Amino acid sequence: KINLPELIELKAGEAKNIDCLISNFNELQSPHEIEVTANNLANGQSLLLNAYIVPLLLNGCFSQNNGKNAAYWSPTLSFDDYTGNNKKGSILFEGKASPLKSILFLKSGASYQLKYFFNISGKERSFEFNLYFLNSIGGKSIWQKVLLKGKKSNEFDFWQSDTLDFKTPIDLQSCFIEVISPISTGKIWLDDLSLIEN
Repeated sequence: KINLPELIELKAGEAKNIDCLISNFNELQSPHEIEVTANNLANGQSLLLNAYIVPLLLNGCFSQNNGKNAAYWSPTLSFDDYTGNNKKGSILFEGKASPLKSILFLKSGASYQLKYFFNISGKERSFEFNLYFLNSIGGKSIWQKVLLKGKKSNEFDFWQSDTLDFKTPIDLQSCFIEVISPISTGKIWLDDLSLIEN
């Protein structure tokens, strides 16, 4: 639910910032469009404006999918519609699995906590989360990689959670996440991946 003022009055050449309250923002899984109508009282003209509210991470619960691919994530052909943390549906990493990638929508110079749930079978496995930040350094755009190592476990067949903290660069321009499982034996599932600003 998005709470916005019903009416905002502007004079010619005036600009105003609009603060809005988004209930359960951290539960958003996909972009949401809102429409704003601008009326010119002097000449009776109207203009319809569209704005988008985008979560920090898209489809982190992997509930939106197209066959074996999860929406907003790089094609992995590894969506498992049988196993999941809270409900059926997760990403399975089996053998030497391909990386899982998606864009992130984060603020510059902010602190975040990444939380995820995982389940393993057959062999100790873990996840690594590579964060790629596009920074402006000395007038040049340079990619910076930050590695977050997830918890290792050899406790099989039940869902566990883990949290990892990180901070974005002050001059952040763009970023994306890459999830890998460095061990190629056994199976590991990923579900309910989320980001919260600290």
